[in-house]
Amino acid sequence: AGSGDWVKLDSTYLPAGSNIELQIIDSGEKTSNAVLRADAIRFSLVKEVTGVNDQAEQNFPKECELNQNYPNPFNPSTVISFDIPKQSIVKLVVYDILGRSIKTLVDEMKSPGNYKVRFDASMLTSGVYFYRITAGNFTDSKKLLLIK
Repeated sequence: AGSGDWVKLDSTYLPAGSNIELQIIDSGEKTSNAVLRADAIRFSLVKEVTGVNDQAEQNFPKECELNQNYPNPFNPSTVISFDIPKQSIVKLVVYDILGRSIKTLVDEMKSPGNYKVRFDASMLTSGVYFYRITAGNFTDSKKLLLIK
């Protein structure tokens, strides 16, 4: 689409000194053959953040928070959201009722912001499960209910 014109794929905030990795993936849903044609990629510095009172930083969460999944009860998937006020290594894991790790949903460095993660439990049986987040010194857990 837009052959010959610039096509905006994404826009994001990156803290100073961040490494950038660009991945372009063709899902194959709308093409019969995978085709990617590009003769240039353009990066633009839209606004330089110069201080802690800058408007861009005021939109970050003030504290870590793990929200209740929605919907709950769910079948077969649900969304778990959380807020991170500063760059942290974030780990989000789902456990069964006996405390066994079922699925690690997030295990990486995250920039400040609001995040949503979809959990697909189609291969699990009905029951009570727990999810736990660790971000820096913050830890919290919530209960979720899978009903098939």
